[in-house]
Amino acid sequence: MKNKQVKNNVVVYQAKNGAIELRGDSVRETIWANRMQMAKMFGVNPQAISKHIQNIYKEKELIKTATSSKLELVQTEGKRAVVRSVEMYNLDMIIAVSHAM
Repeated sequence: MKNKQVKNNVVVYQAKNGAIELRGDSVRETIWANRMQMAKMFGVNPQAISKHIQNIYKEKELIKTATSSKLELVQTEGKRAVVRSVEMYNLDMIIAVSHAM
């Protein structure tokens, strides 16, 4: 990661291949990222992130209910808005994945 900017409640990290926006959670004092965002952040494919997350939970390094949350995100596909359920991971998981790399 190259640069970090904080604006309001959004943290923006500059990766080698572009900007990645991570949502800040001031109540829980954390940030949230999905597997695709982590893959971009660390310059790997999403399957590698999935493997590390599975291993972290399998080894009980982190507890799933404390480090993940399903969020509904609205994505524009063509001219219509589609709601997708996306698994998000907090800063604890992001750090654990970075150590597993």
